[in-house]
Amino acid sequence: MQLDTARPRQGRRRTGLVLLSLPLLIAILAYGLVQRRRSLPAGESDPARLDLLRAALEAFNARDYDLATATLDRRSGVARPTALDWMLRARIARAQDRNEDALGYLERIPDSSAIASKARLFAGQILIGRHQARLAERAFLRSLELEPSQIQPYRELISIYTFQQRKKECDALFRELTRFAKLDNVLAFAWSQNECGLLDPKEAIGILRECVEADPEDRVSRLALARTSLSTHAHQDVQWALAPLSRDDPDVRAILIEDALDRAEIEEAEGLAKDIAGESPLVALARAKLALARADLRAAANAFRVVLRDDPSCPDAIRGLGLVLRRLGDPEADSFLRTSARQDELKRSIHASIQADQTDPMLHLKLGMLCESLDLNEQARAWFRLVLASDPSNTKAREALVRLAERP
Repeated sequence: MQLDTARPRQGRRRTGLVLLSLPLLIAILAYGLVQRRRSLPAGESDPARLDLLRAALEAFNARDYDLATATLDRRSGVARPTALDWMLRARIARAQDRNEDALGYLERIPDSSAIASKARLFAGQILIGRHQARLAERAFLRSLELEPSQIQPYRELISIYTFQQRKKECDALFRELTRFAKLDNVLAFAWSQNECGLLDPKEAIGILRECVEADPEDRVSRLALARTSLSTHAHQDVQWALAPLSRDDPDVRAILIEDALDRAEIEEAEGLAKDIAGESPLVALARAKLALARADLRAAANAFRVVLRDDPSCPDAIRGLGLVLRRLGDPEADSFLRTSARQDELKRSIHASIQADQTDPMLHLKLGMLCESLDLNEQARAWFRLVLASDPSNTKAREALVRLAERP
């Protein structure tokens, strides 16, 4: 799972990892070598401590992994292994597809090390390559705790949260990222894709199924797999994904309610809606759809409002509430339906942009205006800044940023 660096993705499946680049690895090791040299007493000779490590790195760069390992083994006989040794051993193991060994080496790097954040990032990338999303997420979050100003862990987490349909958490990541970094067009498109829920179900199901098979205890991926399968009316797959989870779990119950409704089993849905242990946005949305199936418009409106308190931009709740209020003759319906229409326009524009020039400032300006009209102010700012980055004289973008600066 990873953001496509060429264009916003709707449907290309991840086929491999983007690991720490070779130049980055060299920079990390070079930095460590300098720090180690500075820490040695004046005049002390250190060939065992540094020269062998440098020789091992050169062998690794030449892809002579046996020589690199042998050199590190020689070094371990005369000097205690450092974080740099473990990082290089992890890189060698990863290059040889010995992922378990690589993860073991990375665990030996303490949080106090100067390269600890990169070690956790590397571990997360190995884990996501093994489709262990739950463990990868922990590693990426730990990497950010150790070094908050990194961008790559954000990219990795955004990719995970997108496929797991964790819109709210994904949006929070983007907001955090904009505090210290300017978004490129790839991240800006990814943010709006997350807002619109643009995801190829076939691709998502394939990836989520691999995550569940690799880590059967990954509850979040199971829920996402069930929801995505439901969107394709694959009812058996919904049941398979949810089978190990407790029926007392409110989110599980909500998906089962929607599954029953999709099969036109109203009585089954009503039975599932009874005695739910807790509430969640998914439960509220399921209750709204069940109320619609019973033609209880007031109950449906109330349930949609519960959803919107947690997710004010939920497309299903906004459209559903607008339609219900229209049937009730409530003039507030027009406001919700206008918002729904703008959401649809944003979704169509993002979808159409897959075939367009995604560096076009006029496209960025249009998307910024749409986001501003939906009160997606941070996303709008990101688009307008991209416009000014390529067209500094664009007065519409500049005026829009002034308007947005006056908003809370």
